Amino acid sequence: STRYFLRVLNPAITLSCSTETDSVDVLVENCDLLIPNIMTPNGDGYADYFFITHLEPGTTVEIVDRWGTRIFYSPNYKNDFSGEGILEGVYYFRVVPPQGSKNKPCTGYLTLFR
Repeated sequence: STRYFLRVLNPAITLSCSTETDSVDVLVENCDLLIPNIMTPNGDGYADYFFITHLEPGTTVEIVDRWGTRIFYSPNYKNDFSGEGILEGVYYFRVVPPQGSKNKPCTGYLTLFR
């Protein structure tokens, strides 16, 4: 967890410069999976694949276009989606870790540039 502090100055009280401080703890879940939202499959070795860091064996990955048409599906993803045969644009993904994983299913968007 991470602790954030907020300090508020009340400009209405100009003589005393009254301030209040508070904190909040934020627990970030699912922080082990790092899922990119941009791919540039142009052969330069950078972001050529939809590469999920800390991917667990048995993770399911599905990628659909903006109309919901499935363009990629793997029940045991191996960081091998290259975007071959699809146009530049925005796609949507669903990542489902294997049963018993501490990670939770994730959804998001993936922008593909060539």
